[in-house]
Amino acid sequence: SINDCNLGDLNVDTIVNVIDIIFVINLILGDVESNGTLLCSGDLNNDSIINVLDVMEIIQIIIDL
Repeated sequence: SINDCNLGDLNVDTIVNVIDIIFVINLILGDVESNGTLLCSGDLNNDSIINVLDVMEIIQIIIDL
């Protein structure tokens, strides 16, 4: 479920930062193979699609830190 993953922390290092943005962009481009964990942590707006809107959400998390 969405509560079981750390939203925005795609590389699972417990920190949401620019590395996670790069990771989600690579997911969007197909350079990284998706799995359940990545979909859970990368789909920040919970629309079942990882796209630029999720990148914007990660940027907002970083700005708000």
